[in-house]
Amino acid sequence: ECAASQANFLMFRVPGEARSVFEGLLDRGVIVRPLGSYGYPDRLRVSVGRPEENRRFIEALQEVLGVRC
Repeated sequence: ECAASQANFLMFRVPGEARSVFEGLLDRGVIVRPLGSYGYPDRLRVSVGRPEENRRFIEALQEVLGVRC
């Protein structure tokens, strides 16, 4: 689930606690922002990047979540 945005970043929901997904992405060199301190413990924020950066993010997210789309 992704919130509507008019900025260069997206807020999206992840299953479970977003902090563990954040740490998994960070271990893979992908930096996102956990939003627990804003009252959204199950959401992350990611900036929109170049196509290759976006692909790298998606691949890392799939690895962390253990899914393939």
